[in-house]
Amino acid sequence: EFPALNGRSVSFAVLQYPAGSVNPPHTHPHSAELLFLLDGALEVGFVDTTNKLFTQTLQADDMFVLPKGLVHY
Repeated sequence: EFPALNGRSVSFAVLQYPAGSVNPPHTHPHSAELLFLLDGALEVGFVDTTNKLFTQTLQADDMFVLPKGLVHY
């Protein structure tokens, strides 16, 4: 349970990406995405409502929230 997410719609999935894979830009119009990285490193990013790109390289045990409806990868 994540108290900060109570009352919000959040998607959840378990994914494995081979090294060098790319997850193409996409959106989730009805929910935010909570990402927890178990192993390795992963570059994530999203474009905010002012068209500004935010990126971060995650390491194992990092968590990241991608806001609802924004284009992200």
